[in-house]
Amino acid sequence: MSRCSFRSSGDETTLHGSFSNLFATCVGPTFPGFSTGVASGLASISRRQTETKAKSVKYVYRGDTRSPEDVRAQGGFQPQGPKWQENPEAFSIDRHYIAGISGADLDRDSFAEYETAYVSFARDQGPAVRYGDWLYKVHATHNIMDPSDVCNYPDTEVFALGGAKWSQVVEFQWLHDENPVWIKNPEYASSWESSAISGTETRVPLELLERDEDIWVKPEAREAAARYMGRSEMVSSLGEFPLEFESYPPRADIPGPREVPPREYRVMTAEERLQRDKFIDWIEKHCKRDGSVCPTSLAPTEKGEPMLPEQDDFLRVSEELAAKDFEHLAIKFGVGGLVKLHDKLSLSELHSLSKGNQALSTSKMMRAKVWGASVLTVPLLGLYVKDVVDVFSKDTSALDRAAIVTSIVPLVGCGVQAVANAENKDTDLADTTLCLVGDALLLTPAWPLGIVVHLARYFIDAVRNSMGSVEQLFDRKKLIQQRDEGWLAYVEEVERYLHSDMFGANVKTQYMAELAAVVSRASEARAELLLGATVLFRANSTTPRQQNRIGRDVQDTRGLLERLICSDASLTKERLRAVFKQALSRWLLNQYHHYQDNFYREFRQQAMSRAGGPQPELSRRLDAYLSDVKSGDLSFAIRPMKLWQLGQVIDGHIDKLQTPAPCHQSRAWTRPADVSIYPEELVTS
Repeated sequence: MSRCSFRSSGDETTLHGSFSNLFATCVGPTFPGFSTGVASGLASISRRQTETKAKSVKYVYRGDTRSPEDVRAQGGFQPQGPKWQENPEAFSIDRHYIAGISGADLDRDSFAEYETAYVSFARDQGPAVRYGDWLYKVHATHNIMDPSDVCNYPDTEVFALGGAKWSQVVEFQWLHDENPVWIKNPEYASSWESSAISGTETRVPLELLERDEDIWVKPEAREAAARYMGRSEMVSSLGEFPLEFESYPPRADIPGPREVPPREYRVMTAEERLQRDKFIDWIEKHCKRDGSVCPTSLAPTEKGEPMLPEQDDFLRVSEELAAKDFEHLAIKFGVGGLVKLHDKLSLSELHSLSKGNQALSTSKMMRAKVWGASVLTVPLLGLYVKDVVDVFSKDTSALDRAAIVTSIVPLVGCGVQAVANAENKDTDLADTTLCLVGDALLLTPAWPLGIVVHLARYFIDAVRNSMGSVEQLFDRKKLIQQRDEGWLAYVEEVERYLHSDMFGANVKTQYMAELAAVVSRASEARAELLLGATVLFRANSTTPRQQNRIGRDVQDTRGLLERLICSDASLTKERLRAVFKQALSRWLLNQYHHYQDNFYREFRQQAMSRAGGPQPELSRRLDAYLSDVKSGDLSFAIRPMKLWQLGQVIDGHIDKLQTPAPCHQSRAWTRPADVSIYPEELVTS
C-alpha cells in the first residue's frame, strides 16, 4: 500500500505540510485514473512535477536479517530467483516494489518462484534501520537506480540492478546494541572510491519504470537493462551482466549470526505513572468519539510484578490499546465472522494469531523513544504521524499471508482425512485428490511445482481402457486418445471442486484471515498514534488550542487508517484473484506432466504383464514406441478456453466476497486550515 508520491520542494513539507500531505501520499487509489487491477492499483505512481533534480549519493544502506558472514558467503546481495535474468517481468522497478502486496517479499525466499532483477537499498540510513538486525553501508555504483527524479518511492528506496557485491560493503553494525558502532569490512575494495561508476544512477532508463503491467511481460525492460549494464564503463568495473558473485572462504573476523540480546529492566518512576494515568484519561475521551472500544483501566504495574524494561510502558500500553481496538475494528469490518466459523476461537485469540510471529520493529522502538522524550517541536507531530501510517502500509505489504492463514484456519490435512476415510471404509480416491487440490490452493497459492497429487484413479482407468491385443498396444491414435480422456476426466473433477461451496468457503476464509491481519496492523498503528501524541498533549507549554488541534489531527488520522484498510481490502481481493488463477495454471501444468509420466509407466507395466512375463524384444519395442509417442506429443496440458472457464469460476468466488460495510462510502479527507497555530519553538514537558 505504500506508494510513490509527489515530492515537494517547499519547507512546509518538512514541518506544517507533512500532515496535510499525508493523505495525498498514502491514498493513491482515490485519485482519478486509478485502475482496479492489482499491479496498476498498487503502482499508483505520481510523476514529479518539479525542476529539482535528485543528486547521486556515494553510499546507500540496507537493513537485513542476515549476518555479514551469511552475506559474504553469497558474495554480496544477489537478486532473488534462479532464472531472473530470463524473466522480462523481473526488470520492472514498479513490479519489484509492489511485489510484497502480491504475496512475495522480494528480498527473502518467501516464494521460490518469484524473480526480480533488483535488490532494495535506501539513500538514507534512517529508513534502513527499520528492517532486519544488521545495517549495511554500501558503496553505490551506477547499477543502483534512484528514480526519484521521476517517482519518489517511500523510505528513500533505491534499486540495485543485478545486486551489490561484498567488496562494495564499507561497514556494518549490529542494530541491537545499545549504542551500535560501525564495524569496518576488511574486504572492502577501496578502488570503488575512484571508480568511474561511483554513486547512484539518477538517470534511470524509462523502460525500467514502466507502470503498465501489460508491458512488463514484453522484452523492452530486459533489453534496456542489458544495454545499460553492457556499457564499457559498467563492464570494466562490475563485469558482464548478470553479475558474478565471488565465493569467499571462511574468515574469523567477519561476524556470524547472533542472538537478539535480552532487554534491560527498570522500575517506572512515580512521575511516569502519573503521566501515564493522565494520558489514559485522554485516550478514553478520544476513543469514545469514534465508537472504539477502549480499556476502562490500565493499572500500573503493582509491586512484586516483573520490572518494566526501558520504554516498555509504551510497548505494553500500545499492545493493550491495540488489543481492544482490534475487537472494535474486527466487528466493524466483518472479520469477526471468522470467530463464528470456529467455536474455540475468540476475538482476542484471532488478534494474537493475526499478528503472526514478527519481531518488534526498530521503528516501533524509535517511537517508544519519542514517547519518552522531554523535548519535541509541535510540527514534528506530523512527521511522527506520517511515520506511523507509512510503517502500517509497509507492514501490510510484507505480511506472510500464507503463515497467517494457516495459523487462523485449523484445517484437517488431507493425509489425516484419508486415514479417517479408510477407517470408515470410504476410500474414494477422487475425494482425497480434491482435498489435496483445495489445500494447495488455499494454503500455498504459489506452491512449488513439485507438489504431487494422487492421480492413480485416472491414469489407471485410462490405461485399462487402452488395453487390447499385443498388436493393438501399438495403436498410437488409440493410446493418445485414452491418455487424453483420462486427463480430461481429472480436469473435470478439479472443475467440480472449484464450483463447490467448500472451495468458495475456503476462498472467503482466506480473504477474511488476510483482512484480519491488516486490521490487526491498523489497530497497532492507531494505538501508537495515540501514544505518540502524548508527548505534545501533556507538555506544559502546549496551549488548549494546540491540544484541540492535536486531538483533531489524531482523530482524522485514525479515520485515514480505516480508509487504508478499505483500500487494502479491495487490493487483497484482486491479489487473490490473480494469485489463484496463476497458481491453478502452474499447478495443472505440473499435474499434467506428472499424469503423463504415470500413464506411460502404467501402460508399460500392464503391457508387459499382459504378455505373460519378461520378453526382451517386446520390452525394447515398447520403449522405442513410447519414446516416439512422447517426442511427437504437441498436446496442451489444458486448452486456453478451459483454463479461461476455470478462471471464470474463480472470478465468481472472488466477486462474491463482500466489501466491508465501512468501505461502501468513502469519506473525503479534510484538513483544518489554521496551520498557523503550530509554532516552531520547542515545547517542553
